[in-house]
Amino acid sequence: MFSRRHPFLFFIMALTACFTLMFVSILIFLFSGTKMIQTQLSGPYGDPKGNIGIVEINGMILSSKEVIRDIKTFQESPDIKAIILRIESPGGGIGPSQEIFREIMKIKTDKKVIASMGSVAASGGYYIASATDGIMANSGTITGSIGVIMEYANIMEIAKKSGSLQL
Repeated sequence: MFSRRHPFLFFIMALTACFTLMFVSILIFLFSGTKMIQTQLSGPYGDPKGNIGIVEINGMILSSKEVIRDIKTFQESPDIKAIILRIESPGGGIGPSQEIFREIMKIKTDKKVIASMGSVAASGGYYIASATDGIMANSGTITGSIGVIMEYANIMEIAKKSGSLQL
């Protein structure tokens, strides 16, 4: 009823709601990047074995800059003995995925790198994990799909039967 009595005001309110939702979505996207966590692990009798660096790869892989920066920071630190990549990503761009893959291949000679897959680590996420020394995943992790499969329909026979194609 309100929309019929005040169509202009209703339009402005709807437009404001859309822009607010879009703004909040952009903020969530920008702040859901990688996080760097440093964890102290100790052996069964309390003797320290060294630190492990954890790099989180969350969401779509659209840029490799932060992930590579975090990996290099852990590589250069003498206190870090191993790096865990926590991957929770459906994939993303092939360029950023390749850059992260190459960076992991470079540092594998210095430190152990292990991938820990979350509920989804597909496409670019799986590609990154394949460069590591080991992959940890739950049985319910959705993974796989490196590359793209393009399907198309062959309508040659239908076109011949309908008479629209004559050879």
